[in-house]
Amino acid sequence: MELVVGIVAPDQPPETSPTCNSFGKKASLSPSDSTSSQLPPRPLNSWVLFSRDFIKSYKADHPEIHGLRSATMAAAEAWKAMSLEEKSSYNNQAKDAWEQYKSKTPRPPSPPKSKREILQTRCSPGRFLSVLKKLTVEQKVAVENVGFGSLLGIRCETLRRGLCQWLLERFDPARCCLHIDGKRIYITVRDVELVMGLPSSGHKVVTSGPDGAIAEMRRYYSAAPDDGGNSSISTGISLGLLEKQLETQEAGDEFKRSFALFALGTILCPTAKGEASPKFLHSLRKTDDIPKYNWAQFVLDRLLRETSRFHQGKQRAVGGCLLFLKFFFYEHTTIGGPSTFVPNLNVPRLLAWGEMEISERERKYREIGGYDFAEVVVEMDMGIQGPGQTSQEDIIPTGTADVGVRRHPTPEYGAIDDVLERLKNIEAQIQSLKGLESQIQELKDLICKKFNEQR
Repeated sequence: MELVVGIVAPDQPPETSPTCNSFGKKASLSPSDSTSSQLPPRPLNSWVLFSRDFIKSYKADHPEIHGLRSATMAAAEAWKAMSLEEKSSYNNQAKDAWEQYKSKTPRPPSPPKSKREILQTRCSPGRFLSVLKKLTVEQKVAVENVGFGSLLGIRCETLRRGLCQWLLERFDPARCCLHIDGKRIYITVRDVELVMGLPSSGHKVVTSGPDGAIAEMRRYYSAAPDDGGNSSISTGISLGLLEKQLETQEAGDEFKRSFALFALGTILCPTAKGEASPKFLHSLRKTDDIPKYNWAQFVLDRLLRETSRFHQGKQRAVGGCLLFLKFFFYEHTTIGGPSTFVPNLNVPRLLAWGEMEISERERKYREIGGYDFAEVVVEMDMGIQGPGQTSQEDIIPTGTADVGVRRHPTPEYGAIDDVLERLKNIEAQIQSLKGLESQIQELKDLICKKFNEQR
């Protein structure tokens, strides 16, 4: 498993003009955009100050090493191993530079208040979390078995619709990237796996096939055609019905299928109607095959489709996994000022964001004037990728606050990448076993209790 920390490189000007959006239409600059473009460069944070000195010294001591990858990885390990006292000189430098920056830089004016339409979406982490709290130990083990075990760690109850609407307005579905802080942050299927913990390899999720193959399941979920099969008009699968079934079903195939439908309908791929699509049943027919699908790719594709419809104004309610989009933004931005960032290898990243952490981050955004003034400074590469996928470009720090060098994969790293991939698989298995340890103990206690009762 690999972690590369760095500064996101500035993007090149669009092919059309600086005032054109991704659809070729003229886009007027908002007051916040014009103000932020006139502000002086932000000072370096403590990590960048340290990495700049370290990489310079490391390259002098290792002239045989070409490129910045090894030096950056060594810098990350050294920074992580340093004590707070050892970091104090860099933290103080960053703090002093930040104080000077604040004293010389005028506070950006607050944008004029407008009657903004509230985003409508069916993505409901609170509803999903309420079901998680009622699951038994046996049911949680069943969720692990279908490959959705990472979702058991969700601690977020609210979606923050204002932030989601702000992100949707800056999301380019054609290029699959966010336009933030004058930069493009590209989103890949590996990011979905990193943040949500969903598998990013395997078979393509199937959403079509013979109607007869899922006819019985559609009737089970009351999603059969209205006239019993003679009409092309059919109803979706009610999330309320799924909630009731999850409370009463044993941890068997029906429970696994119902949980997958509920997860897809509430947070992963919610539809504009607030129902789980019956088309999902084509990939849920055999529960043993559920973990073999590339769910990360499916979630990303649905998000791109729904975002495209949002920009085109084709539907009022926005579907897709907006929860992932929110977590992705939190993970790739920081608040201006000195930073004591320490590389973190814990995945999936959704585990890090509960209501307390989200509220604290939102408070900091408000203090600096809003999301427009968040700084893109960190990009993580955990070495997660599926078969046939190319590695995401590594962002290497160069010693400036907003400039980076992109490293493309080269043949000499092939053997190393193979080893890292194997290490990643081993660590994923270890993490999975650790997560199941407490659940297995509870299951043992439950079995002993029932055995004693029968005796």
